[in-house]
Amino acid sequence: ALNSEGYVLIVNATIGYYDDTYQRDWGRLTKSVDGLMKEWGVRYSSGLYGNPYWESIVRYHEKNLRKGLYDWWLFSAFSSYSKHPFTKHEHFMYEYCSFLLIRHKELSLYGMLETKQNWPKEFNLPLGEPLGSRYQKQNCWFRDFQHGKVVVNPSDENCRLSLNSKTYMLDWSTKKKVVVVNLKPKSATILLPTSYPVE
Repeated sequence: ALNSEGYVLIVNATIGYYDDTYQRDWGRLTKSVDGLMKEWGVRYSSGLYGNPYWESIVRYHEKNLRKGLYDWWLFSAFSSYSKHPFTKHEHFMYEYCSFLLIRHKELSLYGMLETKQNWPKEFNLPLGEPLGSRYQKQNCWFRDFQHGKVVVNPSDENCRLSLNSKTYMLDWSTKKKVVVVNLKPKSATILLPTSYPVE
């Protein structure tokens, strides 16, 4: 009925994606809606999901996209980060980069409950369009874009990988030029190209 009036129905789906407990419920729900909105996509109020839960969550999002559903991630920052092992920005980067790993040009949405003054600068980075799907190297997941790379380490181990590049890349998180990506567990970064040749 909503579709016939030109509306779409996107449901705030709060039950977890991290295992198959609700698989039957998800199956019934996705047949009745145009999309799902998920708060705290790969995190919870006091922490970040690592593997195997991270991979399970991301696959659920990918499954919904393959069904042609809108996939809406909402970053809500109502928690206090003073006692968390990760800062608010680290939470955001981990979730936003996980979103970028599977972002679909027409079906993916990302939102934040923030004031304009706190709007992340990462939204304005000129990454361009993705050049393919996400791919794995050691413990990290990568996705190449026209003007950069997104890297996520959802494991419990450090991830250190050579970029095999003839020019340095700018690690957005550290603001340093690198030829090796070095990510601690449950962290993420965005790499931007530079014109500086590797000596």
